[in-house]
Amino acid sequence: MGITGDIEDEQSRYFFNYCYELLSAWKSAVKADTFESLYGMSRSLFCLYSIMGGGIVLLYPIMRIYATLVQTERFIGAVAVCFLLAVVFLRRVLRFNRSRVKVVLRTYISLQVKRIDDLRIKDL
Repeated sequence: MGITGDIEDEQSRYFFNYCYELLSAWKSAVKADTFESLYGMSRSLFCLYSIMGGGIVLLYPIMRIYATLVQTERFIGAVAVCFLLAVVFLRRVLRFNRSRVKVVLRTYISLQVKRIDDLRIKDL
């Protein structure tokens, strides 16, 4: 935590976790949980296709010795597909993570405004 950016990032994480825990306690985190599930699934598929593509690249020299030209072209095609799918799922990971943060903060703010309005009505 040497620079100001690290402290701000840490405080942001604490605040986000605080908001998420309150929403969970108030049973209002259904949409955020959906985005979290989609985020987790996309992250797992990104890891799977990245590892598969990397494994195929590592096996390529061995395969090249025993393969014909047609099999080598299929091998290169498989690498391309794996990395393309990895990029697609990485984009989904980033998108669902941003959406999850937005939903949590938006829901937290709307519930806080509603609670303040309820308090004002009681005071009248």
